[in-house]
Amino acid sequence: MAPTRVRGVELAVAAAVLAAGLAVVFGGALRYYFSQDDFQHLARAAGLLPALFTPYRPVASLGFFPLLRAIAGLAPVPYHVASLVVHASVCLLAYGWLRRFHAVVPAAAGTAWFAVHPALYTALYWVSAINVPLMWLFALLALHAERARGPRRWLALPWLALALLTRETAVAVPLLVLATRAWERSLSPRDPVPIAMVALAAAYAAWLAALDVFGVRGGSAAASAYHMAIGGHMIGNLLSYAGWAVNAFAATVRGFSDAIDPDVFAWGWAALALWSLGAWRPALRRGGWILGGAWFVIALLPVLPLAHHTYHYYLYGPLLGVSWCIAAAWSAVAGPGAARSATGPGPSAGARPAGRAPLVALAAVAALWTWNGAVLVHSIETHPFVDGLRADATVDRALIAQRALADLSAAGLPDGTVLKFWSPTAIERDREAGHDAARESYWEQNVREALFDGLAVRLVIPQVRRAEFVRAFAPSDTAAADVRYAVYRIDGTLGVARAGELQSMLREHPDAAVPGALSR
Repeated sequence: MAPTRVRGVELAVAAAVLAAGLAVVFGGALRYYFSQDDFQHLARAAGLLPALFTPYRPVASLGFFPLLRAIAGLAPVPYHVASLVVHASVCLLAYGWLRRFHAVVPAAAGTAWFAVHPALYTALYWVSAINVPLMWLFALLALHAERARGPRRWLALPWLALALLTRETAVAVPLLVLATRAWERSLSPRDPVPIAMVALAAAYAAWLAALDVFGVRGGSAAASAYHMAIGGHMIGNLLSYAGWAVNAFAATVRGFSDAIDPDVFAWGWAALALWSLGAWRPALRRGGWILGGAWFVIALLPVLPLAHHTYHYYLYGPLLGVSWCIAAAWSAVAGPGAARSATGPGPSAGARPAGRAPLVALAAVAALWTWNGAVLVHSIETHPFVDGLRADATVDRALIAQRALADLSAAGLPDGTVLKFWSPTAIERDREAGHDAARESYWEQNVREALFDGLAVRLVIPQVRRAEFVRAFAPSDTAAADVRYAVYRIDGTLGVARAGELQSMLREHPDAAVPGALSR
């Protein structure tokens, strides 16, 4: 099929509209600090952890974070801006991909659905999730390159290699190439570029398996975070992802937890049924309806077998398959001239100009969808938990880390400090709730993970030589001049005291009220 040339003016308009939509829906990410795994990547960039090349996502850890650290230091806003810019770039490439097969309005409708879909919330609010949009940026560049003419087609291989080294789920990208070629009847068993792409992805998968980077072999395989298995959970994963893809409306979403979600199974079944019925419609088939469904499943294949991980942001790439279906449906409704079908490019003979009505309809639908995304994302971002905490872990732990590090920075710690984090209020709170006080409470774990086991403290406050979390005060620390206790509350606010000072407080107030007051 001959490619459609996307003109500069068209691309500029699309970029401007995208920028406005993303600012409205996901601009709230700019308000937040680093969260959880961000500190691990930043510590590698700062040399606090070894920066070793492995096949496991090196592009983000050895490329994105060191580059941004060199430019922005530890200011979080540029990192969030970069994440939004990468997502906007993916959207423009996705629009260009759809424009190869559809007219402006259907392609724009499909792209709009993807661009501001609320399921992308974590991918755009959590800096560490940059590997997801970055992988699809390289993947779409590979797809576009594969459609080029002459030797330029071979550029698909380096782009695919970058995608694979950004996130391992890119192993499915060559299958998307094959599916697209099969749909438009241009698949050839002698075409060397798709064959080379398949071979490259297979070699990368074998490399990962040989090194067992996910720890899925051996006696503890079932406990691995990335344990994969064939079983009923795959159906639950598929229905959850299909349900989340279509049930993304502020009026109907009742939760946003990352786990197999039976509450959306009905939505998932309805989506699968609707797609199956649509597959019988010739107009939808011509627009790529079947290909859209195939894309959705193919892009999910690497994560469907995961037994312990079912995340909304795993929908990032599969949602582009839904975009295909939306473009196909819009083209079918709009009639001749709206799609560039697999049987030939350009409008059908006798097609009449559609006038401004399609553009008005597109503007109304896109505005409504953007408003819906903004409402739902704001709800996810601000949904309360208890005592001022947020229900969303990414935002909650970013706020906790910001409060804790601000209080520590104001404490004027000397060089070589050994900092011990202790929360008697959290321990007492758990005891009063009837839980086993001998075990770490959720409140302690939440603060510890927000500070990445103290690594965030060493990164931001270099005077701290070591940071650790303890569950009791050690009187022997009074003899150590370098030890300080950070007595913290569950929201991350804290106070700092020498061990001797803290011991005196405890003697005067054995009910531990003073440590609680110290952390206010």
